[in-house]
Amino acid sequence: MRSLFALAAGSIAIAACSSAPNAPESTREPEATATTSAALTWDDAVSRADQCVAVQLHYCQAPNGGRDYDTACSTYCNRYSNPTWDPYRSDCSGLVSWAWGLPAPGRVTGEFAPFVTDITHAINATDLRAGDAVNNSEHIMLFKAWVTPGSRATFIEEPGCSSSTPYAHEFTSDVTTSWQSIHVAWNGMTFTAIRYAALTQPNTPPRGAMDSAKCDAIVGWTQDQDAPSAPLNVELDFDAASGKSGAIPLTATANVHRTDLCTSINSCNHGFSVAIPLGLQDGKAHSVYAYGVDDSVAGVKTLLPGAPKTFTCAPPAVPLAPSAGIKR
Repeated sequence: MRSLFALAAGSIAIAACSSAPNAPESTREPEATATTSAALTWDDAVSRADQCVAVQLHYCQAPNGGRDYDTACSTYCNRYSNPTWDPYRSDCSGLVSWAWGLPAPGRVTGEFAPFVTDITHAINATDLRAGDAVNNSEHIMLFKAWVTPGSRATFIEEPGCSSSTPYAHEFTSDVTTSWQSIHVAWNGMTFTAIRYAALTQPNTPPRGAMDSAKCDAIVGWTQDQDAPSAPLNVELDFDAASGKSGAIPLTATANVHRTDLCTSINSCNHGFSVAIPLGLQDGKAHSVYAYGVDDSVAGVKTLLPGAPKTFTCAPPAVPLAPSAGIKR
């Protein structure tokens, strides 16, 4: 059992979670190989963890009623009983295992990414969404929500018997992210952002805006909320909506750096600036529709706010060809 001390809200908080169950190996039962989470979504994972928070499920490094070899805890685990979670440990990794529907008594921190990647994998920390987790060799917590994307978030954890809150609870903290790393100010710990790939979630449509359609360029932005740091394609359709007769489609990547997006959506490279096709610079009025295109789900596209817009552009000036015998 390793304890760690962290500064939290102006006071010292104690958080602890072992990296492996501390029962003697001879007394530990092998983990089942089948999982129970085939039908679970990310929202289900949060809901299951919230059930533990609601009853302040006490920390134990053993199933309910089992021998707890953590000297900071009672000799036997005696906690709120629920037949569905009684077979699980209610330590940090047991909570996440229960939330994700993994086999009881649950995995330990060293059996999740970045250490073992058979069912979980590391992700960009800014891509964390409800039902993901953050893990290191000592502690794992379920990610619940962004309060301010990229800088403040809510987590659910089992912090340990020696904690001032030795039960499942949620907290909100400032965070600092760097690629797959996330530092949580509340407990002073740095974690790797991870995802359990077997969980599912209804797709969130792209968001964005079409800012302008002028003769110099069509300008706007779009972002995939399910992968907020990844660039997304934008589809421009001229003279008719996408799929309609007469539509002239053009696809570009929305990956232009925009400082305003850095602060408004906490991710910068989602802008697009597309030149008007020469064939539509004919002095006539034309319309343009802009769609954020989610390539992860076939056929999912979102008409961006501000679209459609109209433009009228004069034909570009054509330089005169040199006259015969005249040098230029």
